[in-house]
Amino acid sequence: MSERILTAEMTRKSLINYILGDFILMALWGLVLTPAVLASQSTTFWLFPLWFYMSLCLLAYLIPKPKAGAHLLGSKESAKWFITFQFGRLWTFPPIRHLIFSFVILRTLFLRCSGARVSMNIGWSTLSTLSDPSFVEIESDVVIGIQSLISGHTIIGGKLYLGKIRIRRGALVAAGCAIGPNCEV
Repeated sequence: MSERILTAEMTRKSLINYILGDFILMALWGLVLTPAVLASQSTTFWLFPLWFYMSLCLLAYLIPKPKAGAHLLGSKESAKWFITFQFGRLWTFPPIRHLIFSFVILRTLFLRCSGARVSMNIGWSTLSTLSDPSFVEIESDVVIGIQSLISGHTIIGGKLYLGKIRIRRGALVAAGCAIGPNCEV
């Protein structure tokens, strides 16, 4: 009987976390879209992508970045990470990610606003996935292959582990590779 109560309590907490995540994501969409729509209406609407991109960069710059280390889920640092993770759900939406990562200057500027230390001289597939850009450092002459994953976080046993990722000059991250926290290539 107690297992059934425990399972119901865990399900309730999971549901609350999902709703909270979706609420944060909707709020972030509003924070990006509202200024973009207002600015494009006061100028010309065809400038909407520019205003949207600028709003995205500003929000990426302003969102608090979590610190590296091991953090209990529910701690202040894990809450910061959760907000940045939800923001990642917004900018990794396929059309937005494709727009940002198709252009060297847009990609570099956005990633630097997000806290990443990246060179402009990177060959990057638009179909690769980047999570936690504030933990990423990528030097020049690097190639990031199709459907590779670069993630500065992992969750194990109720703890969130955040760590730096450094990809050195001339490295090749081949197609389908996964790179996790505290890695150097």
